[in-house]
Parts: sequence; structure tokens; C-alpha cells
Amino acid sequence: MTTTLTLRNRRQVVIPVRLDRAVVGAPILDAPDLDDRGHSMPRPAGFNATDARGVMFGIGEGDTVRVKIVREDIAASAPLFATVSAAADPQVEIIDPPNGVAIGATGEIRIRAIASTASGQKLEIRFGSATGPVLCEAEPHVFPLLTLNVTPHLCTIHQVAALPGGGTVPTLGPATWMTDVFDIAAAVWRAAGVRLNVGAIQNEVYFGFTRDDFARTDPAAGPGSEARLVRQNQVPNTCNVYFIRFMDSSLGVGVNRDSMVAEGWSVPAVIIGVEGDITGGVVNRRGSAGAALIQEVGNDVAHEIGHFLTLQHVRNQNAGNAARDSYGRRQLMHPINLLPRAVAPLVNSAANAGPRFDDCGYGLGGGGRGHRGCLLTLKNFSTHSTDGEVARARARFRSPRLF
Repeated sequence: MTTTLTLRNRRQVVIPVRLDRAVVGAPILDAPDLDDRGHSMPRPAGFNATDARGVMFGIGEGDTVRVKIVREDIAASAPLFATVSAAADPQVEIIDPPNGVAIGATGEIRIRAIASTASGQKLEIRFGSATGPVLCEAEPHVFPLLTLNVTPHLCTIHQVAALPGGGTVPTLGPATWMTDVFDIAAAVWRAAGVRLNVGAIQNEVYFGFTRDDFARTDPAAGPGSEARLVRQNQVPNTCNVYFIRFMDSSLGVGVNRDSMVAEGWSVPAVIIGVEGDITGGVVNRRGSAGAALIQEVGNDVAHEIGHFLTLQHVRNQNAGNAARDSYGRRQLMHPINLLPRAVAPLVNSAANAGPRFDDCGYGLGGGGRGHRGCLLTLKNFSTHSTDGEVARARARFRSPRLF
């Protein structure tokens, strides 16, 4: 077979096939997001290197994950095969399809992480046979699993000083909602080799707050403040996550030992506004429903755990100037969830520059707004001030200030 290519500039890249996340919609434990930002491979210190150009993705040691091929400029009938490069101490192996068998119609490839070794390996997609020319390649990184112990606190907040009060327990509806939320968060963090070990729910009751079901942002830590909320019954050596009905002008906050003083807190913790926020006295309820609502809150939990592990918002930009590019919107640490709507009609000008589409691969939530993505970056581009998130989050586990 002969293929003729006409290159229009010296930097053009031809992509007959590429690798992608195995699923669309909500995150799933065995289907990690892939860091496919360009074909450069800027690695954080300590990452094994290969001569691959393209995608990086993470696997926890002993885990089996799925990725899939997407045929961009190649016929659906073209036989494609998955192989891994040889290594003295293999990190990964292909479980399915079996050796010498072409990739099936779904495009899925199942890969098992054998061990974290010093040998880098490539996942290769070959044309025609298991020894044919390489059309696409990726660099998997196997991580020893790190465990983050998490304590959930379910908070009932009363304005009055004693019962009976007007506060109610936060809920998303189903009896399993908290388990479902943490399943979403666990799926996000597994790609970074982090296992969430969620402990028993602690039921908390508060009195004398400024309003039922609400804690206000207040560095002075006075009555009714978030600072007072998170001091109650902290479980040592865990990430304490406090679920309340309504937050003050946001839907979540995550504070670590390095940032807690600036926040006016005396302890690190996470707070999640389960049902919404109150801004300027106006109650704003979350717009999603059903499974989309579970996904939205689960993403918020994963995002605030990122802050607990010292990650910043994408390029240190907050809601007022949040990243508009497609990759920024795919990142877990984008500051807005649900995402701002895409620009319509799209205008090619700086004044109207904006996202081209609402769905960044994780589906749509309330009002047709896209779910924020769950990408934790492996690559470490020097032009991206908050890049290399997986390496930075994992490094936090070695700090005595983790909890």
C-alpha cells in the first residue's frame, strides 16, 4: 500500500490514529484521562523516559485500565495491533487483545500495570501486524499506590442555640449519594496512583450560626464561620471533608497546612456545598439532577482534594479570568464547575475568544453547561505555571504537613 502526503509546513503532524479515554461522560475507575496535550513530552523529575511522542497516562501499580484508539485518517477496516516495547524490568503488559490479535471494533485496549520500575515502556499501535510500522505511541507511567485517608462529616447547621432548630441534613436524594460522590472522586485520583480510603461518616450538629444550613466565609472565625465549622471533631491523619447544604458564594473550598492561615482557618480541611451556595442573600441551588448532580458534586470533592494536596487553579486563574482553552476546561483544577457556556456564534477575535464547545468529554450538567473535566496533568510544560500536577500532588504525601 502506498500513501502520498503533501505537507504544508515543516511542522505538520499527520495523525492516522490517536489514543483517547475509553469512555465518555462520568469518570470511571479503570478509564483514566490521558494527558494528550501535544506531542512534546516534558516530564517532571523522576519520571521514566522513552523516545515516545504523544500521550502520557498514569496507572496505579497492580491496576488494569482501558484506553481506546480513535481512527482519524485511516480506514475502519485497517488492521491495527497493540504492543508494548521491550524492557529489562517491564512496567506494563497488554491484557486484551491477546498477542497477535487485531484491536476490536470498540477500539479498546486493556493494560495492566505490573510494577513501578526504572524501565520506561511505550504503548505502540501498529499497522498490519504486531511487527508492522508504528502509527501511534504513548507513554504509560506506573505509580506505587498512595493512600489518602478521608473522613466525611455530614453537617446539620442551626441558627438557634439549642434544639429544636431549623437546620436540615444536606442530601442529593438517593440514600447512597455520599458513596456515589466518593466513587467519582476515587476514579479521578486513581489515574495519579492515589487511592481514597473513605472512613465512616461523622454526623455533626452546630448551633448559633448566622443562618440555618449555612456557614459564612469569615477570617475572624466568629460565630457561624467556616473556620469554626471545620474545627469540630477533626479525625487526625485524614483529609476531613465537611458536607453542608449551602456555602458562602462558592460550592467548595479546600485548604491545606500551607494555605490555612491566609484562609483564616486553624486546621486544614475541605468544605462542600452539597445543594448550592448563598450569595448576597440569594440561594443558588445546583442546576443538575440525578446522576449529573452526583457527578458534579463528586468532581467538586476531587477538585478540593487537589487543593488539599497543594494544587492550584489552572495557571493560577480564578473564576473571574478562568482559562477558556479546551485543555484548561478539561483539567480538574479549572476553577469553575459547571463550565461557562461556549461562545456562540464563534468569532475569531480576541474580544470574543472563548471555548468552542460545551462538552469537553464529560457530558452536560444543568442548563446544558459542560461538566468540568478530570484531567490531572502528567506533562510539565514550562509555559504552564501550574503544570505537572500528578508529580506535585504525589510529592505532598512525603511532607510532614500533609495533614
